Amino acid sequence: MNTADHFVADVTLSMAKIITLNPPLSRREERELMRAFRLSAANDYPNPDRIGCPKGIALLKGIATKELDPTHPIIHHVAECSPCFREMMQLRRDLNTLRFLKMAAATLTVALTAVLIKKR
Repeated sequence: MNTADHFVADVTLSMAKIITLNPPLSRREERELMRAFRLSAANDYPNPDRIGCPKGIALLKGIATKELDPTHPIIHHVAECSPCFREMMQLRRDLNTLRFLKMAAATLTVALTAVLIKKR
């Protein structure tokens, strides 16, 4: 077993201990657990030949926006395919950035409108 395998085994054992011995988790513990899951999904399941990967981004976008049925088989694939998981996470980050920019633009528009109305 190489160093990476030992690390994964240690993280998995630690996660199992957290889940079974310390319910409920604190916010910090939950964040650490989710971070470990994300790191594992992003790195521990290489798929260089992209076997079973969806064509295009529609399904990955459906996962990123939480619009896809949670029982859809592609969700299981993404959980076990690091390239797809990384793409889905990038889509999620891009969508969050776009959402933030839209909110900022709307806020700025309202503020500018208020200033213009007040000056009249």
